[in-house]
Amino acid sequence: MFNNLPIILLCAAMIVVVALGAFDSGKHYLANLRQPMTEASARIVSRRIQEDAGGGWTPAQAHFVTFATENGEWREFAVPEAEFAHLADGASGTLKFRGEWYQGFHA
Repeated sequence: MFNNLPIILLCAAMIVVVALGAFDSGKHYLANLRQPMTEASARIVSRRIQEDAGGGWTPAQAHFVTFATENGEWREFAVPEAEFAHLADGASGTLKFRGEWYQGFHA
């Protein structure tokens, strides 16, 4: 029994770490879900692609766009690759978002 104690403790610690991560992700998700859908006049300030080498053959990419809203606030959102290709620096329009979630931009 005591020979297996380190393995049991290691497994228990891993379960706790995974559970805490899932709880934190769920809390973050619910916080965004509770936010109202917001529309604001905005201008695209910049766009960027973040590459993550990961463990696969091709790097994973995340696409981000920074918007300046009419009240002077700058907000950066992850956007789908298909939309990223159609957004241009300097474009003005209506930004839709909920919390930290990008919902769309219409020029």
